[in-house]
Parts: sequence; structure tokens; C-alpha cells
Amino acid sequence: FFCLAVPPTMDLLASLHLDALPEQQTRTSRPSVAKALTNNPDIKLGFDACCTCAAPDVSVKCKGCGRVSYCSNKCRKEDANPPDDESQQLGHGSVVCALLRLCDNDEDVDEGSVGGDQKDDGAMEASRDRVRSEFESYPATLANVLMGGPAYQDVITHQSQGSGTLTVHIVGASAGVELWGDYQSNMFSDPDTDVYEAYAEALTDLVEMHNLEKIHLVFVGPDCPKKNVKQVKQITCYGGEGGGRKKGNKKSPCLLIETHKSNYDAAYLKNGPEFGSRSAGNCSPPPTANIVVFFNPGFTCSDYSWDGALSCIPAGVPFLVTTNTEMEAVADCQ
Repeated sequence: FFCLAVPPTMDLLASLHLDALPEQQTRTSRPSVAKALTNNPDIKLGFDACCTCAAPDVSVKCKGCGRVSYCSNKCRKEDANPPDDESQQLGHGSVVCALLRLCDNDEDVDEGSVGGDQKDDGAMEASRDRVRSEFESYPATLANVLMGGPAYQDVITHQSQGSGTLTVHIVGASAGVELWGDYQSNMFSDPDTDVYEAYAEALTDLVEMHNLEKIHLVFVGPDCPKKNVKQVKQITCYGGEGGGRKKGNKKSPCLLIETHKSNYDAAYLKNGPEFGSRSAGNCSPPPTANIVVFFNPGFTCSDYSWDGALSCIPAGVPFLVTTNTEMEAVADCQ
């Protein structure tokens, strides 16, 4: 089951499947640009070369977004006031400029580097909302898909009527993304937000619907926290009628979260996490997964291979893959 997730704003161009600014294709008629691209097809106008003339000096920034670069104020001004002849159109597009400006605001919020009077309060509040939605999309996506995805219903029902525990492995997880990293301390509003509470709250309806006793989330990946974490959060239910556990069980449902700094492969499933074990005092194998989740893995990326992770998922165990775009989903399916 593949699910589209909200694309991170900081990866704007990549999420739009753009290797460079759209304007790079409209200014190859300029001799200096054509020569530079012939000598080095990999240069990116506006980032590692002047957006107007392709000179290697990038010391002057666009006043709008602060991200697109020029070799001089003269080139910046020329780019801001392009010729009337559309065949010679240059300008760094206002739409991409505005989107990159949003990225700038969002990164300031994400890194906690904005002072109260440095930027427009309305713009920064909007950035805080966007950054918050990016992080909160992970527990929300997980909960919504498990609640409604047909592939998971038989498994969840079987677990609720049996042990009462649903175990989910979240593969390729990282401290700064699925587990939010410094987001909690850097956010200006609601700084006490707890990532584990967010997952517990998001999964409440699933627990209530199926009368589950426990959901066990195991986050595993080489970029998980250095010290393996084990957290238990109580889940408050409000009297829903599910078809799960035997009646009379008065246990309060809970969410158990573990993080394992490790690759996800046959050795991990047999022996437990390969990193961070000593600090956690736990070298035992992880619990068997009922469902396996990959958040935005990028199966088609040539920099790494997911063969080991995919091959060790037992036959019949459903898995969820999210992507940023429909095009990525099609590529990952293939």
C-alpha cells in the first residue's frame, strides 16, 4: 500500500523533480551561459554559478528569496528586469522565488534561529504551521492508513482477538524526521510537544476501534538516536465499540515505542540492533512485525540499496510505503 505524504518544503526543487531552476532552460541562448553549460553540464544556475551569466562567482544573493545567487549587483538587477523579447527572457521567476522564500522561513523555524522581531510575525507563524504539519504528518499518516487501508484490517483484527498487541516496524527511521529531532525545543508555539505523545494521540482511534491492548512501534535505522530509546505512553480511550479483545479485560491500552540504531536486515531480526545496544542495555531481537512501514524511502535512489530490508519481510506481512509525489510512488512500485 503506497501513500502520498506532504513534501518537505526544504526539499522544494527535489519534490518538484527539478534538478535546477526552471529558468536554466530559458537562458541557454546567452553565449556565456551556453559555454558554461557545455564545459560543465552539471552546474546549477543561481546556486553554483551566476543565475544571469553563469560566472562562477555567487557572492550576491536575490533580495527576494536570499537563495538564488549572482556574480554582481548588475547581473542581479538585469535578472530582476528581463528584456521584453520573450526569446531573451531571463528573470528568476517570481513563483519559485516566493516558494524559496518560504523555504528560508521554514528552515529558520526548523533550526530555531529566528528572533521575535527579525521577520514578519504573520509569515513566521505560517512557517511554524507548515513545519509543524510536516512533522505531525508522520503519526497522522501512519494512523490514517492503518485505520482505512484494506491490506491491514485482517492483520489488526487477528492481533486484537489474539495477543491484543499490534507490532509495527518503521524502517529507515531517523532521529530528525520520524522522531522529530530538535523540532520540539525549537518550535516557538507548543514547545513541550512530545513526539511519543503525538503518536499515542494519533493512534487512539485505531486502539479504540479494535480494542487493542498495546501498539508496539519499533523505529529502526542507522540514523536513529545514538542511545536506543524505550518509552511507554498510556492511551486514553473514550468508550468506542470495537470488535477486538475479549470482554472483561480491564487493562489500560498503551503505546510502547522503541528506537534501534541499526540496519534493517536478517542479522538485525535475529540478533537485535547492531549499534547503541550497550547504552540501551538491550541486545535482544526485536518483536516480530505484524506490519512494516517505510516513510519516503526512495527505493530508486542509487546511493543505497533496500534489498536487504525488503527481502527479510516475511511473506504475507503487509507493508506501507509513503512517497512525496505520485511520480515517486510509481517509480517505487516498479
